[in-house]
Amino acid sequence: MSKSRLERGCAAPSTRQRRSIGELSVCAAISRLPTKCVSPYRLPPNKVCVPLSLAPIACLPTKCVSPYRLPLSLPFDYACVPLFLIGPVSISKPGGDKGIGDTGIFPPTRDPNAASPHVPKRRFAPQTTRASAATREPRSPPAPSTLVRVTAYMTPMHSFTRCLMALLVVLSGILVAASASSAAPTFAERLGWKPGSVVVVLHVDDVGMSHSSNLGAVESMEQGVASSCAVMMPCAWVSEFAAYLKLHPTVDSGLHLTLTSEWVPYRWGPVAGKSQVPGLVDPEGCLWRNVAGVVAKASPDEIEREIRAQVERAETMGIPITHLDSHMGTLFARADYFERFARVGLEKKIPILAVGGHGTYTKQENPTATDELRGWIPKLWNAGLPILDDLHTGSYGWKPSEKTERLLALLKELKPGVTEILFHASRPTEDFPVITGSSESRRADLGALTEPKVKALLQERGIEVTTWRELKRRREHAAPLE
Repeated sequence: MSKSRLERGCAAPSTRQRRSIGELSVCAAISRLPTKCVSPYRLPPNKVCVPLSLAPIACLPTKCVSPYRLPLSLPFDYACVPLFLIGPVSISKPGGDKGIGDTGIFPPTRDPNAASPHVPKRRFAPQTTRASAATREPRSPPAPSTLVRVTAYMTPMHSFTRCLMALLVVLSGILVAASASSAAPTFAERLGWKPGSVVVVLHVDDVGMSHSSNLGAVESMEQGVASSCAVMMPCAWVSEFAAYLKLHPTVDSGLHLTLTSEWVPYRWGPVAGKSQVPGLVDPEGCLWRNVAGVVAKASPDEIEREIRAQVERAETMGIPITHLDSHMGTLFARADYFERFARVGLEKKIPILAVGGHGTYTKQENPTATDELRGWIPKLWNAGLPILDDLHTGSYGWKPSEKTERLLALLKELKPGVTEILFHASRPTEDFPVITGSSESRRADLGALTEPKVKALLQERGIEVTTWRELKRRREHAAPLE
């Protein structure tokens, strides 16, 4: 019978891994180790993966989880245990004493006086028929310079010691389980979704900036998986999208509060007017091209004045405001800017972009702001506004040719909670490349959001696609933070 997949040995560990427990490899304990049980599983020092049938105690977990921090599960009949529970482990040359778990896992050890042997490339033994002990032919001894053998002996241990070790392992499992169960629930759970639910807001930014931007937003929501969008009120094509919203009032539309004007040939000024917010205006009479210019010149009072002017214009045009966020993240650049941003949201009971959960991506993309603004989370939540668990803004930097695959990969790795993923989907018209050099990137965003594979993956993984309108409705029925 051919060897099973679990009997094919273990990938050779690195020098660093062998040194971590002295002369022995992390894998050097028991035979029938899973294939590649070192690198992919990242076993910590002094831990081995062993068959349950050979473990010295009974109630071992069948999966290696925290605190071992293994990203993947070992096969169902394997456990992750400390080396001291296995017993003495010795190293011997082939042909010497053999015990339970005689398996070669080290790189070849060469005799300095011996000629270089030929080592066959084939890793697995050919399929054979199992013979009885009486008829089995004796195995010829291997060459002296073949793989080193590692033999682990299940030696008897004092009953009291074994019981104590078993108790420690059981207690460790209980503590791990208690820690997991006592972890703070995600905001998705607080909003009424089941524990472990992965919830996403697939959001299109920069609506109203151009005709191309409006076309892309509408197409990505009507024909794709996009669920929300945000409008740039100072821009010239807002009226077109406002007319669309009157015909489609259920569309989830927020305000992409705009305090910068970044393009060269196409620019815009503040809604409040130059005289009301002089610190927001550059020498051309437009908003500053970048966040640094705003931070250097604009006061918090001017920031709040412009926010209110943009909200007022949206209300005048009949644009439903489901949420508020920030173009180019300007409102997260200074704590006093965010304070004015939050003040308007709280006053008008409009949800604002705020991350208070695990923040896997926000901690990578903007760790300073994530930490500085965390104190606002209880205030916003307890005032009746929903909070996100995470925010992903990195799609703007993806290569156009990779957008769909990158989005698929992102959706596969999302953690439980509510995550907003930002896009800039556009259907470029003839003039759009003149406005921005990111024309093809924005076209690729639209392609990713309308790709059937993306929709299929959302259904396959059971990912809930939601809107800011739904988040607000669910928050009305959620409990306050203590």
